[in-house]
Amino acid sequence: MANDNDFKAPWVYHNGVVVGTNTEVVDNLFLAYRVTLPAVGAPTPPNQAPGVLITGPTNATLSAPALVELTASAYDQDGKVMRVEFYEGGVKIGEDTTFPFSLSLPLVTAGAHDYSVTVTDNEGATSTAARTVIVTPDNLAPLIKLSGPTNSTLSGPAQVALTATANDPDGFVKLVTFYDGDAKVGEKSSPPYATTLSNVVAGLHAYSAVATDNQGATQRATFSLMVTPDNQPPTTALATPTNNAVFIQPANIAFTATASDSDGFVSRVEYYRGDTKLGQALAPPYSFIASNFPAGDFPVRAIAYDNQGTPTASTDALISVRDKTAPIIRCPTNVFAECAASEGAPVTFTVTATDNNDAGVEVVCVPPSGSLFPRGATSVNCVARDAAGNAASCSFTVTVGPSLLTIEKAVILRWKCGEKLQSADKIAGPWQDLEGAASPYIVPSAEARRFYRVVN
Repeated sequence: MANDNDFKAPWVYHNGVVVGTNTEVVDNLFLAYRVTLPAVGAPTPPNQAPGVLITGPTNATLSAPALVELTASAYDQDGKVMRVEFYEGGVKIGEDTTFPFSLSLPLVTAGAHDYSVTVTDNEGATSTAARTVIVTPDNLAPLIKLSGPTNSTLSGPAQVALTATANDPDGFVKLVTFYDGDAKVGEKSSPPYATTLSNVVAGLHAYSAVATDNQGATQRATFSLMVTPDNQPPTTALATPTNNAVFIQPANIAFTATASDSDGFVSRVEYYRGDTKLGQALAPPYSFIASNFPAGDFPVRAIAYDNQGTPTASTDALISVRDKTAPIIRCPTNVFAECAASEGAPVTFTVTATDNNDAGVEVVCVPPSGSLFPRGATSVNCVARDAAGNAASCSFTVTVGPSLLTIEKAVILRWKCGEKLQSADKIAGPWQDLEGAASPYIVPSAEARRFYRVVN
């Protein structure tokens, strides 16, 4: 049976029996079952023997009088584990029916001990595993190594991190104790064996770590460190960008630097364009990306700070960022104007331009706005140019139309015999009576282009 539901539980059960522990989220759980289908007539598959492994003790040898912790990993793929029996030289010395399967043997004497475990499943099938444990008459001392800061010197007040690795070939490490000279500065009873010392004063410090095993045997490892009274500044060099590098907008420039500190560590590296801070990085290779760099020629540098805040600046690199983007120019749609005099008409218009760098961009139009344009159509050509020399152009047409014919004085119609006044768009009609029209009749300017007559 398979299932893809994520789960996390401290114990794993099979048929109500604890078969394992679980400290991680398990994504796929697979359990095998042996089933019989009588209705189908399928025969019962044969029982599979259980499996077993001896997992402890992990030491290759132990020293007398030894504590031997026998542990076993047992499983059954088509049933369940009923018990795990422990033997020494064929003599049963104990059993365990629950997970985790283990047996503790204290005060084991020196010699070669042949241990075996036998697992039995719910149908009586068994499997066996064996291991020989050597117990030596003499206790072996533990092994230990001590390491500290990679710097050859530090400046006071310093922070010193000490780390030890320790193990015992025939037992286990009970304690690791740290010393500065004869003064105890820390201890750890379990891995990781590490301690950090703060505000360490100037001078030569002879550090040591002493490992003590389960029988009281000890072993010492040493580490010497010089702490100086005066802080030494860090060193740094700008790796990228390089001197005289050229970039084209839009420019995203990668900054990297090398930095070190002989008596401490580099806490950060800051990057500058002139006096403007661009950003910083905290760890090698101290990478930083400066986005949308402006156009121009700039000195750039890196400044490294050590753990005591002392700065060191790199040599400046001169870089150039070139603007290759033309301005955006906007012309009006075609312009129409009425003729104002025989020479034409003065016409004004507005052309705008924007640029990715320059706040104000000069626009030149030929003919310029406000010029006297002759009757007819005239093409206007405009060019916008930014400080880097990038140009953009647009054009449109100014058309000066003919004069409008206007009636300066009113037209007055007079008749004497009381006839009806009629008007029409065409001489052939149709004619319409102008109701209420009487002599004298002032023709409205909007009706001046019509035909008029009087009828009885």
